[in-house]
Amino acid sequence: MAGLALGGAAMWTASYFRSLTPGLFDDSAIWVGSAAFFSMRLGVMLMLVPAAWVAGRARWLQNFGRSSLFVYWIHVEMVYGLVSYPLHRALPLVWSWIGLGIFTALVYRIVLLKNRWVPGWRARRRTGPFLSRVADAVLG
Repeated sequence: MAGLALGGAAMWTASYFRSLTPGLFDDSAIWVGSAAFFSMRLGVMLMLVPAAWVAGRARWLQNFGRSSLFVYWIHVEMVYGLVSYPLHRALPLVWSWIGLGIFTALVYRIVLLKNRWVPGWRARRRTGPFLSRVADAVLG
């Protein structure tokens, strides 16, 4: 992983210095269609791969990943629903970032509560009425 990050840094550095020289084509702009800019972006992505690998091993991120549909449903209801309607386009950037942090912590807490509640619900469902036991036997 370290070699990947070092390779990305080397690619970014070489591309940056290449972007300081005249372009291969007369009408190319560095930020639009330049091969050097593409290589710079690729170098940054290669440098971020080890960080993404470390982040993917984080327990809280794995919990979010396993509950992604549930998190999506909660997020749609809370962010785009009537609960947050007074806040739409009303917060400055700093308070928006603070709100994002609070919202992420709140949704993570809801995921932990769901993870604690669902196994008990499934166990009660298996020992419940006759029809639910039949459905479990048929559906597996």
